[in-house]
Amino acid sequence: MWRRSWQAGIAAKIFERFYRAPGQQQGMVSGLGTGLYIVAEIVKHHKGTITVESERGTGSTFQVTLPLK
Repeated sequence: MWRRSWQAGIAAKIFERFYRAPGQQQGMVSGLGTGLYIVAEIVKHHKGTITVESERGTGSTFQVTLPLK
């Protein structure tokens, strides 16, 4: 499963609860900063992994890997 995001760059803290990227004007971008945290917790619960590759100005690619039972 791949998710492509087009934000400018990405921080190592993105999977922390309530994390919002610095420089985002509050009110201009909706959200609470919980989405990637929730995804990471679900993936961890299922003994999977989530990784991200990011390039500033280009975007980010997220990879979720879940084991087959």
